[in-house]
Amino acid sequence: MITIDNKVLNIDVLTIIEKLREDLALKGINRFNKIKVNNDNIQVTCPIHKNGQEQKPSAGIVLKGSEKVEEGTIHCFTCGYTATLPELVSDCFGFNDNGKYGKSWLLQNFASGDLRQRTSLNLGNPKINKKVKAMDSYQITGILSITNNEDTYNYDVKASYKAKDNYRVSLVNKSNNHEQIILKSNNEVYVITPALNKSFKFQSNWPDNNSQIYILSSIVNDMNSDNEKTIDEVDSSFVITTKVNYPNNIGLVKQKIYADKDGNITKIEVLNDTGIVEMVMTFDKIDDSPTFNDNYFELNSIISDIDKENIPDSEVGSIDDVIYPLYIPVGTVLVDQEKIAKNKGERVILTFDGEKPFLLVEETATATDEFSIIPIFGEPHFLNDTVGAITDNSVSWTSGGIDYYLVSDVMGKTELIEIANSISTIPIMK
Repeated sequence: MITIDNKVLNIDVLTIIEKLREDLALKGINRFNKIKVNNDNIQVTCPIHKNGQEQKPSAGIVLKGSEKVEEGTIHCFTCGYTATLPELVSDCFGFNDNGKYGKSWLLQNFASGDLRQRTSLNLGNPKINKKVKAMDSYQITGILSITNNEDTYNYDVKASYKAKDNYRVSLVNKSNNHEQIILKSNNEVYVITPALNKSFKFQSNWPDNNSQIYILSSIVNDMNSDNEKTIDEVDSSFVITTKVNYPNNIGLVKQKIYADKDGNITKIEVLNDTGIVEMVMTFDKIDDSPTFNDNYFELNSIISDIDKENIPDSEVGSIDDVIYPLYIPVGTVLVDQEKIAKNKGERVILTFDGEKPFLLVEETATATDEFSIIPIFGEPHFLNDTVGAITDNSVSWTSGGIDYYLVSDVMGKTELIEIANSISTIPIMK
């Protein structure tokens, strides 16, 4: 609670700082270029040293006061600047008056309650934040379900993390027992397909570039960055609803995070803009003290540990039925179809022309004798029953023993993914 001259300001600190930044800007004073909300404080760029123009936040503003520190107190860990909220306001406007002008500004703007108030700035569930922050490593096991139109794909998930920035996620398709492994180690990202003895190597910021349903840091970041989130208590457990960031699937807009009274996440649902659940991650276990081998997060170790004898066969010899997309953009038609024999297997090239032309290549997947690494400039992305790769103008994936490659010079990621998701493993027409 913020009190100025015995008057209570029914407003949160973040709103005050945002208003302060706006009023300063009107006077040509640029301060608080970066604001980041954490559990108990707001991280900001210091308004004092470097004339308030530092690049990274070095100061913290207290969100919850105590007997020792008032709510709204700022402290810079670089220059040592410390001030109460009224003093901060005065100093930012250039008044050396021990906060006199700051008190007046605060009362004028907030005592009347005219400004839209955030009566409850939920900074996420503190227990969840504390648990995740304390983890140097973890291993999650559970089941991931992805629904596309009328089809649902289920995966056994084992997601492992070790500080700093080492991830290994095993995804086993429950319908065919095919496994793919997403690996991040030494700032390199791979999607490994043991059945084909292949791996894609990505130039990617995964998993930090968008929301991740099985990565705890991503879940917490979504939770803490959404100031409009809701937290509902149901039978001593919590349901936290937040926005999500899936840039390659803009139809996914929010998630529901289910957690018990101790802050243990039990389930996550990701919903589209019509309120339909498209992804569900059910957590069986979160081990916060797992034991990993020294080379657990190394690509060569994963390759050498692959049990080739028990890998389901993913090769097919021929393409008996050409598979066509269910979705084709308006004004676009199939104009050419060509089947080509390879040294091993077949390739079909489908050419679509019109307002939004594109090329679809289907070819029989072939396992290599020696493990191969294929570089790709793009991002890992779920497509139907597999993890594929998406770039600005192409999508590629392997499903049902068929390698697919979809490319267009005029369409963006969203529409390419829509076409890709409409391609069923069951032939649509002859």
